[in-house]
Amino acid sequence: MGEREAGTTVRSRERAAKAARHAGPPGAAARLVLIFDGTCDLCTACVTALYALDWRRRMLFAPFQRPGLPEAAGLTYAQCERSVWAILPDGRRLSGAAAVSAALDQLTMLPFFTWLARLPGVARLEAAAYDWVARNRSHLPGVRPYCADHPDDCANR
Repeated sequence: MGEREAGTTVRSRERAAKAARHAGPPGAAARLVLIFDGTCDLCTACVTALYALDWRRRMLFAPFQRPGLPEAAGLTYAQCERSVWAILPDGRRLSGAAAVSAALDQLTMLPFFTWLARLPGVARLEAAAYDWVARNRSHLPGVRPYCADHPDDCANR
């Protein structure tokens, strides 16, 4: 095996290991990992809907309350409390409206929502809408929070 091939293989293994550290399950390297607030009714409802629509299983979902998850993803607990995060298969991290757009793109065959956010003014509108929902999420309808049903998967802080 040549030097270039060996380097490429090592880099591929490193990327796969990094993605697996974020999510854990096999195949994580090819999936977007969505880190959400497992104590939030609305957040849990959104993740439940995304999971139901993700028939190709291109996403993994994890509450940021899972012990060690924020640190493994290179995030702080405070960052995760403020917004949803998407860890892309290539290791990039997106938060807020950009994370939601990336997750929605996984449901389609094209990066439609990410492209839409590049239109003048759209990213600002998406960010403003996301910020409003994030601030008011405790007053919006949802379902029983993930951490209420899975206490062993969520650390108490």
